[in-house]
Amino acid sequence: MQKKETGELAFFMQIWDERPHYCEISKKFLGDDFSVTFFSHILTKGAYPQARLDPENILLVSNEIHHLIEFSDRKDERLLMFNYQALVDKLKQKYANS
Repeated sequence: MQKKETGELAFFMQIWDERPHYCEISKKFLGDDFSVTFFSHILTKGAYPQARLDPENILLVSNEIHHLIEFSDRKDERLLMFNYQALVDKLKQKYANS
């Protein structure tokens, strides 16, 4: 079964070419090798499909931080210091009427 083409890979590669290769939360160097695991949607693709390819909705993050975002209650000190919830709220407002 072939996966549906979403445009996400090309979108991620463009962001990789444009942004410094550092985790936007921990500031850890991500290396020079591209990996889709370094890209985290702030608003989930399921709840906000219209935000899937919005560069504002993407953070470059380390695998450790990506795991925190995906599987924690988002109350980790690193996320709180980064003010992650403010990004979520800003983007929810942007897509409130979409």
